[in-house]
Amino acid sequence: LQYSFGVQREITPTLGLEVGYVGNKGVKNWFTYSFNTPVAGPGDIASRVPFPQYGDLSGPVSWGASHYDALQVHVRKRYDSAGLLFIGSYTWAHALGNTVSGPEFEENFSYRDFHNWKEDYGNTPYDIRHLLSLSWIYDLPFGRGRHFAGDVGPVVNQIIGGWKFGGIVAFNSGTYLTPNDVVDVSNAGGSRPDMICNPNHQSHPNRDAAINEWFNTTCFQRAPLYTFGNTGFGVIKGPGLKNFDLSVHKQFAVAEGKRLEFRAEFFNAFNHPNFNNPGVDFGTGDFGVISSSLPGRDIQFGLRFDF
Repeated sequence: LQYSFGVQREITPTLGLEVGYVGNKGVKNWFTYSFNTPVAGPGDIASRVPFPQYGDLSGPVSWGASHYDALQVHVRKRYDSAGLLFIGSYTWAHALGNTVSGPEFEENFSYRDFHNWKEDYGNTPYDIRHLLSLSWIYDLPFGRGRHFAGDVGPVVNQIIGGWKFGGIVAFNSGTYLTPNDVVDVSNAGGSRPDMICNPNHQSHPNRDAAINEWFNTTCFQRAPLYTFGNTGFGVIKGPGLKNFDLSVHKQFAVAEGKRLEFRAEFFNAFNHPNFNNPGVDFGTGDFGVISSSLPGRDIQFGLRFDF
């Protein structure tokens, strides 16, 4: 079930605003259910499965549920006299579920206990609360008819005139992660630790501290023997993203109907470190530790000839 509502408004001839709500509700979502999962307890696993005469019994079921809500704001502003076009978009969203809406997304969920799978209703792997995007195209004010060097000759104008400066700035909060215990405390195939406090909003005095303990690892402890742990799904907030992509480009008139375009593009222009998710395997030295990051600055140049 999908639903949306939006309002568009032209505030001035050069300023437009859109505000919308987008939501969907998933019922009878598909996932693969294990019908022969043992209950937690001591002794041989085979003695605790519902159907000991069979091995693995699993198949698709349509029992899952999910819910998504999003507020979307879009602003478009032109400064015609300055040759500037600015676009800004912001989305607040929340994605909940014990499955992901759509067919067969069960690979993103690892249930603690198939006998109580509904308890794993929580923040899904696609739950990103805040997304902000800002983009612009700016005709640089150099060359004939522009604010600076407006009366230069044709040769100089070919060099300094007609340049455009563009950029895309993206900020978004992190996804939500689920810890697992490397020790099979349940003796039924796997378990999670117990969560005793909120692991998020950890104070980081410096970057090294953030890398070495992204979330408060003391908020987790090993669950009692023969239990699955009380930690729900999607309880750890991962690192967000801050990215600046910039570009400059210009078209040169070569002959009638023929143009040459030069582009210089700078991805992650300020080489800001964006971290990958921390380790979430409780009981290992990597628990809470960030060990990798996204690519750094990347610069590329290009030429395009249109004829």
